[in-house]
Amino acid sequence: MYWPTLITLRAIGGSGTNDEITKGGFSEEQQAVPHGDGPTTELEYRLAWARSHLKGMGLTVNSARAVWSLTEHGRTATKEDVQQARVG
Repeated sequence: MYWPTLITLRAIGGSGTNDEITKGGFSEEQQAVPHGDGPTTELEYRLAWARSHLKGMGLTVNSARAVWSLTEHGRTATKEDVQQARVG
C-alpha cells in the first residue's frame, strides 16, 4: 500500500486528508470491504499503516490532523526507492 498511497498523494496535488487519499486512488469496491467487525474498512486500516510507515521513511509528514503531505523526497522517490526503504 506504500506505493499506491504515494502515487495517490501525488495525483491529488501532494497533500490530502485521509478521506481524500482513500477516495482518490481506490475503487468503491475496494473501499467497501470491512475490516473484521470494526467500524473501519480493510482499505482504511491498511492505508493508516501505510501513511505511518511512509512518514517513518521520510516520504510524508502529518502536516495537520488527518492531513498528509509529501516531503521533497516523497515527491521524487521511485517505486524502487520505496521498496528498498521498506525492506531496509
